[in-house]
Amino acid sequence: MLARLKPQLRIITALKPVEKIKNLPLEPLLQPLHNLNKWLLPRDRYGRRLFWGTLGFIVFLLAIAQMDQGLGFFLLLGPLLPVFILAIVGGCICFILSVGHAFKRDGHPAPLVIMVLGLYLVFKPSTPPSAEQVYFQRHQAKYQEVVELVRQEKLTHNEQCKDSLFAVPAAYQHLTATCVSVNRESSGLIVEFIPFNEDKPLVYSETRHGIQSVKNCHQEGRISKQMDRHWYICQGN
Repeated sequence: MLARLKPQLRIITALKPVEKIKNLPLEPLLQPLHNLNKWLLPRDRYGRRLFWGTLGFIVFLLAIAQMDQGLGFFLLLGPLLPVFILAIVGGCICFILSVGHAFKRDGHPAPLVIMVLGLYLVFKPSTPPSAEQVYFQRHQAKYQEVVELVRQEKLTHNEQCKDSLFAVPAAYQHLTATCVSVNRESSGLIVEFIPFNEDKPLVYSETRHGIQSVKNCHQEGRISKQMDRHWYICQGN
């Protein structure tokens, strides 16, 4: 008889901790979360629907803003144009309703806050590119050709360019105001150009670790712009 009851006794014993968990006073622990939910989200169903609709519209705008220019052009002129127009119209309606709901006596500002913050993120002014960045983008192919000349050890010294400094051929002298600095570190090849200012060099580095050995890039935060995998603009003091 006892042998038959042993499995049932084991199950009952295993369930006792579960019963203890159920009996724990969780209400005081969950009350702050409940209050936070009430404060962040509208209490009424209409307000909650407006909140999620506004949030969806902002996510849609952010996705469009992050798209490649070619894909965005396809969206505006392609078969998805009606969807884009409907989304914009819906967003305008959500904005008007959010303003009205925020100033109602029993309304909530959450939808309007989401709309304003989202529109700021989408349309905030971007930092204009630096002169070094614009110049690099215009002459990127030429800069890459100089790096290949360095690899082939075809650059030479002159009276101004000695040791680790090399002179560039006449066809490339517009790329740098001074000599080209070449360093072959254990982390890879490093080539440093000075397009305009010595405190903002344009640097080619084979590896991400190699850029840290450059004078104006060795401290955190000195890299003002990474153009692609190997090219950087560094900011000096």
